[in-house]
Amino acid sequence: ADTWDRRNMRVEFNPNKLTHEEMLWLKQNIIDYMEDDGFTRLDLAFDFEDDLSDYYAMTDKSVKKTIFYGRNGKPETKYFGVRDS
Repeated sequence: ADTWDRRNMRVEFNPNKLTHEEMLWLKQNIIDYMEDDGFTRLDLAFDFEDDLSDYYAMTDKSVKKTIFYGRNGKPETKYFGVRDS
């Protein structure tokens, strides 16, 4: 870590396609040996079959929102927060 309390390594990881054995290997051989680890960002995605117009997000503070619309004019994707890391 540097003087600004930033870590000197960044890992982006999506475990979506890992088998259970691969996840165990990752934990036992890498994660268990990490020191001063933590999250600086967490992205969550939810898939809905319903019309996204019916959903909204509540937050205690101001959050940037970006909406992508489909060809039918209805929202297909909503991002809350800043997309850049």
